[in-house]
Amino acid sequence: MDSIHWTAHRKAFALAPDKRAHCALIIGVIITGIASLINAIGFVTPYWVEQSTYIKGRLNFDSVGLWRMCLRGYSHPQFPEFRFDGCEWVYSRSFYYIRSQLVPDWFVAVQLFMTFGFAIINLFLPLVIVFWIVRSKVKKKALATVITIATGLLIAAVLFNGIGLAVFGVKWQDPNWLDSPQWHNLSWSFILSAVGTFLLLCGQVCFLFMLLSTRRHLKKAYQAVPRQEDQTAEPSTETALQDTEL
Repeated sequence: MDSIHWTAHRKAFALAPDKRAHCALIIGVIITGIASLINAIGFVTPYWVEQSTYIKGRLNFDSVGLWRMCLRGYSHPQFPEFRFDGCEWVYSRSFYYIRSQLVPDWFVAVQLFMTFGFAIINLFLPLVIVFWIVRSKVKKKALATVITIATGLLIAAVLFNGIGLAVFGVKWQDPNWLDSPQWHNLSWSFILSAVGTFLLLCGQVCFLFMLLSTRRHLKKAYQAVPRQEDQTAEPSTETALQDTEL
């Protein structure tokens, strides 16, 4: 019975191949790989905000990233005797006295959301690689499960990144955080993160299309199984009647 079930299962897929779903899979993998690389660059580089080119080098904030800030003669109102120059990790000891000013609560929230998104993408990539290697060697039901997990991971990554980018886009001009925000601009690291998140969304659409197509084919395959079993059962019934008559 199991062999008949699996044979019918494979025949149903052989009779109804979906080239569009296969193309969606390939495009989704390529887009997601590119998006992951772009997101990684935006995540680690310190150029989410930069000074305007018209006054380059004249303000306290030279450039700002999620994890690294470049300051030029910056001093905290409560500690005017300390001046900070150079680029440092935002949680380094050098910024101990001014960390509450440099890393407000909303900035920590952005870091958390972007970190969650980045971690999920790193979990997704090995899953996609394994899926790509074994896609022709395992049952379609297992592949559908893998695609479902991958699509769910992409949805979560897009949500986390989207929330983090939205919060930063709203709050980065806060005058309590950034000195003279009108003379600063969102820079290429932020733009890369936004583009990478948009590409993740496109990859998610491709995987969702592949998932729906795979489930549709699975349904057709299972519907074909009873017909196959009936066809194999009919000869045996006729043979049994003939034996009874004899």
